Amino acid sequence: QALTQLVNANMGKRGFTYTHYPVTGPSHRDWHNREWIKWANEMGFTINISAESLEQADKLCHSMGAPITIVLPSGTNPKGIKTPEGRPVIMCPATQTEGMTCSKCKMCAKRDRKFIIAFPAHGFRKSQIDKELSK
Repeated sequence: QALTQLVNANMGKRGFTYTHYPVTGPSHRDWHNREWIKWANEMGFTINISAESLEQADKLCHSMGAPITIVLPSGTNPKGIKTPEGRPVIMCPATQTEGMTCSKCKMCAKRDRKFIIAFPAHGFRKSQIDKELSK
């Protein structure tokens, strides 16, 4: 119900969000998540699915057909990153360019993109995230 209200409130706008809800498993919960994410994207409200690895980003592209994002270690060089299947990975411009903001960029709002958007680990848990990503 809340997602329906959010989608309806964003009609004609370029609203977007991110989710880490499970979508790839065979459970009813995963199927339910997949269907609602697909529906929201079809209705014009972009839901980016967060991947845990570049390999998972490729799998999500195959199974979901939805825009994918990923968090990479904080020191990752943003140039020339690709998934194992060759999909380009582009670092979020708001994390790389002085003065750039989400409201100016809006790259995450594009549903039919052919690339993965990456975010460097950041915030007060950056070192913990970096440690987890290096495993």
